[in-house]
Parts: sequence; structure tokens; C-alpha cells
Amino acid sequence: MVLDKHQNHALGNQLELLIHFHLQTHPEMHLQDVYKLLHQGVFGPQHLLGDPESARSYLQKEWEATEAAGNEALTETVSTDGQIIRVNLRPYKAGGGNWETLWQVLHNSAVIIQPNKNQFVALWQQFVDLCKEQKLPFSAEEAMRLSEETATQGYPALHHSKEYQHANKSSYRVVLLTEWEKFSSRP
Repeated sequence: MVLDKHQNHALGNQLELLIHFHLQTHPEMHLQDVYKLLHQGVFGPQHLLGDPESARSYLQKEWEATEAAGNEALTETVSTDGQIIRVNLRPYKAGGGNWETLWQVLHNSAVIIQPNKNQFVALWQQFVDLCKEQKLPFSAEEAMRLSEETATQGYPALHHSKEYQHANKSSYRVVLLTEWEKFSSRP
């Protein structure tokens, strides 16, 4: 995917806003957490659904182990276009949601989202460029190193950093906003 100068600037603005939003809500974000965020915003839940039954079972177990709580946002945008979101399990459970509905949303999202590695590479390069311009508080050199490491592996999904996981006790699922809106509006 080759972007013209105007498209590249617009993407940079959206990306910068997305990163700053997540830095405000998750100040302990590290470089690998940004990578994970951007990966989720392009690939959605694809990496979880190589084995749908296992992913379904894992969601059910995590749901049962998760305490309901309303002290965090129900959803968070993870894509620059706002179409892919994280649904946080604690507030969803506190609001009366159920894991089977979330599973349906997750599964439908995985079927609909068409992952595009070139789109991810372009987005990551835009992130590196923003770091070089010092518009984001991350090392451009470290971002380029991470880019080289992940490129040799085909840009896999990464886990959150230990610091991020410790601070947030992350418990969410990545879904398509339109699928979420269809199911979350049902009685």
C-alpha cells in the first residue's frame, strides 16, 4: 500500500491521536504495547481463531475467572479508523453482558476482518516516523529494531509488556465495532 503525501499526513494525525489516547489511559505503555495495539487495529482477533474451539473455551474460562467491575471503559478504539475496538471484560460483565454473546461478536469479527500485512507495515512505519519526529515518547531506534525483529517472523501478534499487564490486568477481546453494535443493542 503506497500512500500519497496527503493520505500519509492524515494517517499520521489519526495514528498520533490514537497513541496519545492510549498513553493517557495506559501511561505504562511500552513499545511492544504500541505494536500490539496497532497489530490489533489491523488484524483484529485473527491470531486467536486458528483454533476456534480453543479460543471459545479460553474466553469462557477467562470470563468465569474475571470479576465484574465498572471502573474502566467498556470499549477502547484500537484502529485509526475507529472500526476495531477492545471490549473490556470486567465492565461488560458488570453491565450484564455474557461471554457467549461476546464469543459470537468475536467470531463474526474474525470472519469479516480482512487482515492486511502491508497495511500494518505502513502503519508501523508511520509510527516509527512519528517517533523520529519526536511526536511520540518512544525511541525511533528501538521501534526500528522491533520492526526488524518482527519482520523476520512475519509480523506476529505480541503479548503486552509485563508492566502494562501488571498495571491493567488486561482482560478484553478485540472485535469489529459494527458487530459489537449489532449484538450489544439486543435486549
